[in-house]
Amino acid sequence: MYGARTSSRHFRPNPRYPRDTRARLRRPQWHGKGYREGGDIFFFQSHRSCSSGRGFSRYFESFETASMHDLRDGLENALLREYELPENLHFEFFLRRTQIIGEDALVGSVFDGGETVYAKVFDDEGIEFVCSGAFDNIWQAKERRGGR
Repeated sequence: MYGARTSSRHFRPNPRYPRDTRARLRRPQWHGKGYREGGDIFFFQSHRSCSSGRGFSRYFESFETASMHDLRDGLENALLREYELPENLHFEFFLRRTQIIGEDALVGSVFDGGETVYAKVFDDEGIEFVCSGAFDNIWQAKERRGGR
């Protein structure tokens, strides 16, 4: 199983989510890549395409030993408290251009902390939607590059 612990801090990497191969030349910085608080709690940033401003929300935290399914449910519940989506729209989450699906892999095998998770709103046909106003719940289809 991907995400099985091989030692106290090392997980077998999950090939579905490619790792960042840049070398770490410094020690982990607070809430940065590789940082853990209390041993196994790490933090990442959530970027919302439906938010006013630049889209960044507050940080989100998770345990290394949680499943990706639990992480996805936690992200969705946090965003549903902020936004009222019509019945035909739903959230999808992306990490390193790969969609996060509910699976049994451990979060520690996918994340190293300090990453950005992108939350986007789609309809049943796969068309991305954005919120038009800061406090309005008016959802419009996102214009594609090239006018498509």
